Amino acid sequence: MSQVRRLTTAYLSNAQNAPKPFSEHAQEFAKKIHQTAAATPLRVRQAQFVESVRKGDTVYAVRFRRTAEVIKIRNKQKTMILYLENKQVEVPFEDISEPAQ
Repeated sequence: MSQVRRLTTAYLSNAQNAPKPFSEHAQEFAKKIHQTAAATPLRVRQAQFVESVRKGDTVYAVRFRRTAEVIKIRNKQKTMILYLENKQVEVPFEDISEPAQ
């Protein structure tokens, strides 16, 4: 999911200086990609998991490839503060998943 986000961001960045009709098409195309990716079963399941997480729960931080304890959930910023290897780190919801059982 994060790879899709990075690719579309790079695509939009490259299309920024394109003539107006092309940059508008690029923005619309990126929006459709994000909507399609958000509707996949894996993404829906991940979003449901994130909604169920509470302070003190253990989650898997994809970016760090480690499990961590949730210290704080920031719904407005769509991030979580995690306690990871003696540090507090802020991780976006998209980079949170269910820990392996």
